[in-house]
Amino acid sequence: MTRRLIVINPNSTERVTQDISVAVEPLRNSNLDIDCQTLAAGPGGILTQRDADLVVGPLIDWAEGEKGNCDAIVVACYSDPGVHSLREMLGVPVFGAAQATLGYVGAMGCKAGVISLRSASVARHNAAAGAAGLTGILAGDRTADVSVADLGDDGAIDKLLRAAHELIDKDGAEVLILGCCGMSRFSRAVASETGIPVLDPSLVAASMAYTAILGRYDTPPRGGRT
Repeated sequence: MTRRLIVINPNSTERVTQDISVAVEPLRNSNLDIDCQTLAAGPGGILTQRDADLVVGPLIDWAEGEKGNCDAIVVACYSDPGVHSLREMLGVPVFGAAQATLGYVGAMGCKAGVISLRSASVARHNAAAGAAGLTGILAGDRTADVSVADLGDDGAIDKLLRAAHELIDKDGAEVLILGCCGMSRFSRAVASETGIPVLDPSLVAASMAYTAILGRYDTPPRGGRT
């Protein structure tokens, strides 16, 4: 039986959704339908805490229409807006990109550097790590000084690489986290240029969601299948 995972991009930039869809492609198979959607009512990008807070209402409205239509949801934003509310209302596993990625790095047992969009993102990212009890895994958080719209420009990769090298050379990062799901398209390029693992939060969260779906629905009962 095919299971359905929804990956919702809570900003309204369709290019970001398209990049996320490409990022999670390795997980698609005959048993898993991954539906990447764009929140049309969301802002063009989520840069500040205010942006993250204001998008929760539209996310809840969107989720009302998906009740009973999916087996898990990924909120593809490194601010994790609305994750707790969606868990409460939907009754299926809901994964936030930041929570999932920070937990994954914690399991890896290495120091992570976060590439952020702008300075307003850094405090929010640090607060998320603190809430998860994972502040100790962060080597640093440095900004590329770009907006979500800027990520479509040719010069964006150079700005991300500058932040990446600072995290490695100055902060001692052993793994890099893309601190915005709109950075998905740059994952391989940054990994190739830096020579260390680069985590795309959309793919990490979707991988965890797939594992949760398998565990919830496809685990044989005790004593084997009957």
